[in-house]
Amino acid sequence: MLGLGQEALKWSLVVLFIFSSVSDFVYSVSRNKELLIPFGLFVGCMFTNLLKETFQDLYPTSKERCLSWHLVGMGCFFVLVRVLAAYVTAGARVFLWYAANGGLMQIWWLWKSLPEEEQNNRENALQDIVSTSMIAED
Repeated sequence: MLGLGQEALKWSLVVLFIFSSVSDFVYSVSRNKELLIPFGLFVGCMFTNLLKETFQDLYPTSKERCLSWHLVGMGCFFVLVRVLAAYVTAGARVFLWYAANGGLMQIWWLWKSLPEEEQNNRENALQDIVSTSMIAED
């Protein structure tokens, strides 16, 4: 039941993100700020990767279990950036919107690939156990 709720939350957030991005794009075009779009997306994606690596370095033992909570925390941070961007000037607003969109896009990509990474980690751990047991038998 929890997995189903997580999938429903993920896809509803994706739909909300898509409609929000279209709205941001229309606003950027109407204000003639199209050049901030790729720069903001790039900054958001790179900042998300930096935060992910930082969390993995800070909490190395519980990387598999807490990565999804780290993604939720980073998502909340970018949503907060997006909300607070409404209170700044127009040029900075567009940049912050797209930085938040880039961060949310990267978080969604990481969240989507999370089950694959967990499966790979389990397979690697199983291979390590098998290889150490074979060495112990020799």
